[in-house]
Amino acid sequence: MRTYRWNGLTNALVYFLVGFILWTCAEPVTVLTILNSRSLLIIFILVMMAIFYLRCPSWLCMTACGLMILYGMHYYFFHDEPLLSLDWLISLGAAITSNLGSVLQGKLLASSDLFSAFLFFVLLGLIMFAIRHWLRSGSFVLFVSFAVLSLALIDTFTYFDGNRSMVAVIVAALILLTVHKWQSFSAFIQDKNTMTKSVSWFAASGALIFAILVVALSAPKLDTQWSLPSSYLSSLNLDFLQNGSFFSGSQRIGYDENDTRLGGSLGMDSTPVFTVSVSGKPGYWRVVHKDNYTGQGWGDSNRFFLPITDTQTFSSTLSLYENQTRTTRQTAILRFTNASPAILPYTGQPEQVSVPDRRLKIEQATGQVLTDNERKASIERLTYAEPVFQTARLRQATSEADPEIVRERNLQLPATLPDRVRELGQRLTAGKTNRYDQVKAVVDYLRSSRFRYSTDQIPRPASNQDYVDQFLFETRVGYCDNFSTSMVVLLRSAGIPARWVKGFTSGEYQGQVAEKVNGKTVDLNKYQITNANAHSWGEVYFPGSGWVTFEPTPSFSDPSQFASASSNNDSTASDPSQSANNQESKKTQQNAPTTKEKPVKQTQQAKNQSVKEKQPDQKKTNVHKAAGVHINWTFIGWMLLVVCLAGALASIFTRKKWLTAFYLRRIQHSRLRSWKDFYDVYHVLLRILNLHGLKRSDTETLREFAERVCSIISGNEMFVLTKHYERLIYEYDTNLPPVNQEHIRKLINELTSHLNQQNEYVRKMNKRIAE
Repeated sequence: MRTYRWNGLTNALVYFLVGFILWTCAEPVTVLTILNSRSLLIIFILVMMAIFYLRCPSWLCMTACGLMILYGMHYYFFHDEPLLSLDWLISLGAAITSNLGSVLQGKLLASSDLFSAFLFFVLLGLIMFAIRHWLRSGSFVLFVSFAVLSLALIDTFTYFDGNRSMVAVIVAALILLTVHKWQSFSAFIQDKNTMTKSVSWFAASGALIFAILVVALSAPKLDTQWSLPSSYLSSLNLDFLQNGSFFSGSQRIGYDENDTRLGGSLGMDSTPVFTVSVSGKPGYWRVVHKDNYTGQGWGDSNRFFLPITDTQTFSSTLSLYENQTRTTRQTAILRFTNASPAILPYTGQPEQVSVPDRRLKIEQATGQVLTDNERKASIERLTYAEPVFQTARLRQATSEADPEIVRERNLQLPATLPDRVRELGQRLTAGKTNRYDQVKAVVDYLRSSRFRYSTDQIPRPASNQDYVDQFLFETRVGYCDNFSTSMVVLLRSAGIPARWVKGFTSGEYQGQVAEKVNGKTVDLNKYQITNANAHSWGEVYFPGSGWVTFEPTPSFSDPSQFASASSNNDSTASDPSQSANNQESKKTQQNAPTTKEKPVKQTQQAKNQSVKEKQPDQKKTNVHKAAGVHINWTFIGWMLLVVCLAGALASIFTRKKWLTAFYLRRIQHSRLRSWKDFYDVYHVLLRILNLHGLKRSDTETLREFAERVCSIISGNEMFVLTKHYERLIYEYDTNLPPVNQEHIRKLINELTSHLNQQNEYVRKMNKRIAE
């Protein structure tokens, strides 16, 4: 019994190691592609390995694999729809059919993210079934070879760092091969010292594996012979590897110079970039604004820098506000970390920017400020004008007052922009009598419940698809780049000059600190800005007021301060103690619904109030409606799913009993009129023995196996049946004499009786050991 338990333990260890190796090889998918859910991939592998370990029939394995594939597609692409709804299944089938048509036409690179993800899950399922075959045949060397080769290729040709993964796979593979070899040897060990020999075997093997690992890690290694092969692949301009395809999961949130291809999911990164001590209200920290929308992102203009010599250079080159905008003078001190890029963010209208021992320059077209050698600074001191916009003045702005250069640069749209985008922009602003209300209409539309904020599971537009069009009419889910770019394009479609700005949000409030400003010590509000605070927004031009910031992204607060004509107080004053966590992070996502709770509750209260005010006749009508029968199909569907899952689990855990009964019934109904019938019965009998833990080894002859079975169940029936089977093999006869028929049936009945007695004995022994 100890040997049997020891075999069961090592068998479970084999399946665990195989699953671990498979997960380690599949993990890069969560980094390099849009399929960035590690938990989903782990669950997929765990479910399939558990089913394989329980030796479930092939139809059940295939069904489980298919259900896991469907669940994965729902998780990534249809998570807004009920899991048991047929609508998303129909949409999935239509998308797969459409993409298959494109593939058959030779347009493989035009396939969507959904189709690419579907192919990945199908491939993963096929790999799982190949592993199932290797587990049953013991071909672990081939499995390990493929695992090491795949990791080596991924580490070489992608940005994924596979050093740790490779070590983990090698160690797990050595342990796996050790256990497998022990299983092969233990089949020939039938003495009382099995446990002692097993411990010695694993101790020696463990020491050898440890020695190999130490030598491998400490030995000198050759220098890199091919530096940055991933960059080489990028230089080949392969469409399926470009930013804008399925392979875009390596994006991490943070400031990036290249905005030519926008979209795709973002991985979170909370690395601190800089801290800022500021005297005024927390605002957005701008780095650069861009004007040229290409349909895929924002194009870069020809860079032309002017040296910053004095305040006059800022006012002439970077004129953000005009004479109708009230401003107050404020001070900020920025300190950069080692993780910061070479940028000099600012807020408001800069009046004076200084970096110790550095000269500065400003780029005319984008407003970007850099040091003259474009290297990172450690500290930046900023004096700026903080604006307060007059709402009445903004409503008085007219298109006729727009400067020609503003209209030329900030109304640009690509010729390929779909007509429905232009029509939407014009429709949203129609009926509004002034520019301010037109802008608010577009902003309110983007911040409405029609769209959802998320940095996860964001599809990428195809190479021939417009970025804004995909977001507005297809996906309706995205983060700041989607919302801000859509706002600018919609406003330009309506003839309103707008531009795209990127930088950072206010950051997280850290308290007050004492800083020296102009020789005096003053208390400033300190904020910490991380990569997760990277953000983009839109600016709109108002003649007489200048460029006004608007925030179209849900769950983010507009940093602009507006004042009405009847009040000098700011309508959007901020409390310094508030944590300005307008971050593109999961934290923000989790808090986003909270910010919407109050409006929802108010709406519900309004509904309740209106119900109370209804006439008695209306109430009677509602009573009659409530008295009708309402069937909750969703609840029924979930209950059926629970029942099916419970039934599946029950069938798995009781499979030995019901499969044995099924096979015995099959034997009993066999006619046994020919040796062919006996051939089938004998193989069914082998399946029964296999169910009860008596499996024939690949190196074991039938007679040796029969002797082992007889020694375990204390009977010679299997040996006699095997002699009959060997006679069938070597002395083939088409007819089975009636005497042999009865004899064989009697032997089978006695064999199954002894097998049941043996199982009962094992059950009692296990119960006694447990007690």
